[in-house]
Amino acid sequence: MLDNEASTVVGECLWIPGAKKLLLRGHAVEPGWRSLECWAALVEANGAAVSRENLHARVWGKTLMDESNLTHAIAALRRAIDPAPSGESYIETVPRIGYRLTVPVTTAGQPSPAPVQPVQPTARSYRWHWAAAIGLAVTAGGIVFGERLVSTARDEREAARLTNLAIGEMRNGGLQNYAAARKLLDGATELRPNLALTLAANAELAARAGAGSFEGAAALAAEAIRLEPDCGECRAIRGYVEMTRFWNWESARVELDRATTAPGASQQAHLWYGQLLLITNRIEDGMRQLDVAIGKNPAKPGPYVMKGVGHYLAMRYDQALHDLEKAEGLSPDGPNPHFWMYRAFLLKGMLDDAAKERAIHFAKFAGHSVDEEVRLRRQWTAVAVNEGKTGIVNFWLADSATPNAHRLHGYERAIWKTYAGRIEEALDELEAAEKNRPFNLIYVAVDPALAPLRKEPRFRAVLSRLKLPVVE
Repeated sequence: MLDNEASTVVGECLWIPGAKKLLLRGHAVEPGWRSLECWAALVEANGAAVSRENLHARVWGKTLMDESNLTHAIAALRRAIDPAPSGESYIETVPRIGYRLTVPVTTAGQPSPAPVQPVQPTARSYRWHWAAAIGLAVTAGGIVFGERLVSTARDEREAARLTNLAIGEMRNGGLQNYAAARKLLDGATELRPNLALTLAANAELAARAGAGSFEGAAALAAEAIRLEPDCGECRAIRGYVEMTRFWNWESARVELDRATTAPGASQQAHLWYGQLLLITNRIEDGMRQLDVAIGKNPAKPGPYVMKGVGHYLAMRYDQALHDLEKAEGLSPDGPNPHFWMYRAFLLKGMLDDAAKERAIHFAKFAGHSVDEEVRLRRQWTAVAVNEGKTGIVNFWLADSATPNAHRLHGYERAIWKTYAGRIEEALDELEAAEKNRPFNLIYVAVDPALAPLRKEPRFRAVLSRLKLPVVE
């Protein structure tokens, strides 16, 4: 039996018992809590058969249930994770007994050595035959084990390479980048499902793309740190997840503080720490962190984008545009500078420029063609020029009215309605956005576009629930 508190690897699955999370190639799967209880029992048995009676008692206790309920729970589990790498099911039905795992179970972070085949002695059991057999077995075992170590080291290097490529892709910030990162991380996870940085990168991608379970992302980040407590980038990513998807500002601060004070702290750790300081209205402290980030690699656009955000939050719109244009020059295909340029132009009252920059951001983020980007720019700019503030606001609201678009753009809808003076409707949008957790909601306390709402009791209630400071 295995320690039922340790995280375990079963084929391409990672089981984190403390969080009750099952991950397949880095993705959280959710077959239902009863199925997960069955999985926990099978993992703890480590290949031994678990009787139907024991599974029933674990999941349903003394409640009398039809036998089909257990069958359905196992079927849901199989649908979620099958097939195993061998092509068979992870779970074998043991006739008249119950179920067992068909794939070996190992503790996360400890790869199992390759099995050594025993050498069978011949009928002529002379002493020198025994000695030769033992020597051959030891030699063969050493070769096999040595080859396994070389293979493991090679797989780990390749998994680390793929992971770093994925991190670079996802931080470019477009849907196509997220798709490319997903493919790279799937490859890394297949090679080494329990590599700490790969787990953390999967957590970052889930938080960035808004896909899957945010709780699963948090569990991945926590597991990465458990496997490698000194992984500074893992701690930075955990701080990012806590900041952007859970609004746990103090937890984020602790992780980012450790990440930025660790030897060889990454540029991204300083960028995220600067972002956290901006969000919590420590603008100038945040700008200093961003200067440190720029100093680590002036050729990367990310810190310039975030510095532009800092100037925007401080209502220094021309300085914001200067830094954002510099970021655009470093990464002409990146969408992020254009988002904040649109926001700066909007508050400067330059509606045609705002519409143009939002169209560019929208097209680049979605991966549209150049022709489609040009079409959107012309269309949105024409609406802004011909119909003014009311026209462009109504156009954007109508364009984001589907349930999925509304969920993704809830915070922006609050911005547009505030800009148009529709205060109560803007507050409705913000309260709805709390439930969906759109990424940019983290800026709600300090965003100058929402300044007209700051004295409203409903707005202050939102800040209170998010544990953010009131900015006068």
